[in-house]
Amino acid sequence: MRTASCMWQRRRIANPETVIVFFLVLGSCSIGAWYYAKYNTEHMRMFTRRMEPAVMFALGKGFVCPGKIPAVEGFVYDGKPDHVEYDDIPEDFSGKPLTLEHRINLYLLWSIALCWRLFGVSWEGLAPLIGMFCGLFIFLVYCLFRFFSRKSVAAAGALLVLFAPAHMAVLSMPRDYAKGPFILAALLILGVLLMRPAGLRKLAGLSAVLGLVIGVGYGFRQDIYVMVFIAPVLLLFFLPGAFREQWLARLAAVAVMTAVFLVTAWPILQARGAEGNTTMHHVLGGVFRYNEEMMGVGGAPYILHNEEMMADPWIYVYNETFYHLGLGKDDPLPYLSTAYDVAGRAYMRAILAEFPADMLTRGYASLWRILQDAPWLVNGPSRTGYDVRNAFVERLARFYGKAAGIWHYMAPWAALVVFLGIALKNMRIAVAMGLLTLYLGMYPSIQFQARHVFHLVILPIGLALIVMEGMLRGIKSWRGGGGVSEGMKADQSFRSRAYHIVIVGLLGAFLLLVPLWGLRFYQTLRITRQFEQCASSLITPVPGVTEEAYSSGQRILHLDTPLPEKPEAPPQSRWYCVTEYLVLDFTGQGALPETITMNTEHGFDSTIHVRSFTGERSEGPARIFFPVYRKYQGQGALNELVLKGGDPHLPVRLCRVAHPEAFPFQMTLVLGPEWRTQRKYKILEPVDVMTWQVKN
Repeated sequence: MRTASCMWQRRRIANPETVIVFFLVLGSCSIGAWYYAKYNTEHMRMFTRRMEPAVMFALGKGFVCPGKIPAVEGFVYDGKPDHVEYDDIPEDFSGKPLTLEHRINLYLLWSIALCWRLFGVSWEGLAPLIGMFCGLFIFLVYCLFRFFSRKSVAAAGALLVLFAPAHMAVLSMPRDYAKGPFILAALLILGVLLMRPAGLRKLAGLSAVLGLVIGVGYGFRQDIYVMVFIAPVLLLFFLPGAFREQWLARLAAVAVMTAVFLVTAWPILQARGAEGNTTMHHVLGGVFRYNEEMMGVGGAPYILHNEEMMADPWIYVYNETFYHLGLGKDDPLPYLSTAYDVAGRAYMRAILAEFPADMLTRGYASLWRILQDAPWLVNGPSRTGYDVRNAFVERLARFYGKAAGIWHYMAPWAALVVFLGIALKNMRIAVAMGLLTLYLGMYPSIQFQARHVFHLVILPIGLALIVMEGMLRGIKSWRGGGGVSEGMKADQSFRSRAYHIVIVGLLGAFLLLVPLWGLRFYQTLRITRQFEQCASSLITPVPGVTEEAYSSGQRILHLDTPLPEKPEAPPQSRWYCVTEYLVLDFTGQGALPETITMNTEHGFDSTIHVRSFTGERSEGPARIFFPVYRKYQGQGALNELVLKGGDPHLPVRLCRVAHPEAFPFQMTLVLGPEWRTQRKYKILEPVDVMTWQVKN
């Protein structure tokens, strides 16, 4: 008996999958810790700021926000010194309450504080924590891939995810990377519930764990909040079994998940509700040219927020401008206040009402780009405010780039084949997976950056693995005799199921395309009115504008008085600003400039790429509308315009819109001579992934 028991234990220990998982997790932890220790830079640490309470706790001073302590401030914000010791904190320091930014990342702060408590307060001291996150992330990837593939294929897929440039790049940003394991854990729990029938006790237990994962993850990074909306839908309508027999159990599962989420996330929810919510600030931050360029959205003569760099001051000035012009308010708008949230929601509702087709197109574009290019999505074609590239990521990008071009064109067809194949076997699973893929693929259109989509590399790599697994099964079936399709021929219900697949496929295409067509028709009517309003608007020349002699292919217009003029600083607001809606009026026939750069006194430069608004035909007469801003401290005022390319003799004058209150959106608009026939909605445009995946 003892010998048999020892042999059983030996076989259990030598289980191939146990060995695979052990080395996969151990290797992932080691690689994650090594990568962070080597490539965490001051540039990346800007996304892990506000860590003062973690520093204080790690040094035994309590989980508090310190006052002005040079060592702590220098370490957290500048990286100098590169570590903090107990003796660097004065004995008589005065602790302050945690700020909103501390409280909404409370659980992340606690995990960092505990890591520093064990390994010392230094940025390299976070390497063990990042290694643990990385190991957990790859383990969850492996578990998800095991739903549809064998051990070897799932392990290969997990390694592809580990070394995907998008994944490796974000490892150097703890705040953004930390959400990945929580989102994948939530998906794994949902997958278990969708795939296998569960009794009431198991259903309640897994629903509670799901709520716990989402609630705790919410204290690390608020992005996981998206799971709060999709999880109840899947629990209610897509679990195995008949709905009429299980509706009460499913409602109970949703209630349990919600209750546990509210309990675990309550400190963060309370902080966001009491001190002002930052959600709309981040949502509005996604409605910028940078995000649309990343997704390949364009092809229209207008853009709502033209700036290349998505920065907090830009988000604020657009929100406040709408607050004054769109809502008719005269008072200042305090930054990240309750009033700021209310104004942001009103602004977003107005955007959705005026540009609904563009918003839906952004969602489709996000899904399309993730399925095609997520593994090697590292950076954008323009200024981003940060750079996640380094020598190691660039080498990975070059390696993955060999497959990028092939998969870029295969991905849509692979997705179609995979979902139709799943639908042949189980329609419920196919619809649930389709809905989940749409949801996960479309929500990053809010802010389409590598740090927001890195965890979704599982979608394209998962598709590739399913195709590979299908090919392996087909080869095995063929070698077994009878051909690959013998099993299907023997199945008498195959033909009827195929009919159902065709019907469902056509219905799915109808549900995806008809709303888009309808919204485009509606938006065309709305935007045409805006174009007519701009074409008939009263404009007055700006005095004191002089032009330099034409040189080096550019024209420079100087303003004697920068615009807008400096306002009086109100005491209530930190970033109170004023705006001017300006027009470059090209009154003759000739080629328009290729680019127009607005140079300001203190940064906040912005460029209009005229060709991206007009296409190949870029000729005058034309009016180019654009907003300029100035904060009350005087920063950001326009002092010169640089026009590059085009006809140097084309007459131009700088004007201001006489009644800017009629244009609450202040969009950048190129109104050419044939503006009535121009497109009034945006479309998907091709993006050459190889132009931005590797830094030249």
